[in-house]
Amino acid sequence: MNEHDIFEEIVAIRRDIHKHPEIEFDVERTASIVADNLRDAGIKVREKVGVSGVVGDILVPGATKRIALRADMDALPMDEERNIPYKSTVPGKAHMCGHDSHTAMLIGAAKILRNKQDLLKCHVRFIFQPSEEKFPGGAPGMIDEGVLDDVDEIYALHVWPSLPVGKIGICRGEAMAQPDIFSIKIKGMGGHAAAPHETVDPIVIGSQLVMSLQTLVSRQTAPSDTAVVSVTQFHAGSANNVIGSDATLVGTVRTYS
Repeated sequence: MNEHDIFEEIVAIRRDIHKHPEIEFDVERTASIVADNLRDAGIKVREKVGVSGVVGDILVPGATKRIALRADMDALPMDEERNIPYKSTVPGKAHMCGHDSHTAMLIGAAKILRNKQDLLKCHVRFIFQPSEEKFPGGAPGMIDEGVLDDVDEIYALHVWPSLPVGKIGICRGEAMAQPDIFSIKIKGMGGHAAAPHETVDPIVIGSQLVMSLQTLVSRQTAPSDTAVVSVTQFHAGSANNVIGSDATLVGTVRTYS
């Protein structure tokens, strides 16, 4: 068996997962697809690791080293707007970050490696993690339950839309930044929009803050460091003739350091 033998099967698995996205730790359907496919391939399986993770192991007689391959299973809490045959069927949930592809690809890798087990020189562990998108995520719980015990090396990948299909990108040093989330609540004093001088307008304050945050990288971070600060949500007000009393900014910070 090689990748060509199971290509259509893996595509079908990926599209099925894409149509039925699950988020955070609530990935029971996806996890069952993973576990069933691993078992069908003759791979030893552990389920509900770290709440809802799945771990599979290929044990090679006489091997003294263990390699781990890892994928994530969760989708994002958002709607899918594209009209494709395998579009998300679940309102407010969609695989827009590629985790459906990661899961399907690792299932495919597990099937191929199991079929070529006689050629392996080390044990192989397959780690399917829930809740990658929301900090602290599913990794700590899986690690606490021993998923990395006796693992010598671990590998993972991420789909990358800017690369052509069939190309693999590798770089020296860091490949992807660590994310942090921020939420800022501005408390002003509301009033009528016709009398802004009698209010403390949180929208104006928030707008100034959005622009000021853009200087954190350009003026507060060393030019040799790489960082991104993005405001992704701005919530304020409820009527066209009222200045509300508060506003909320939400965003992300990405850093290598």
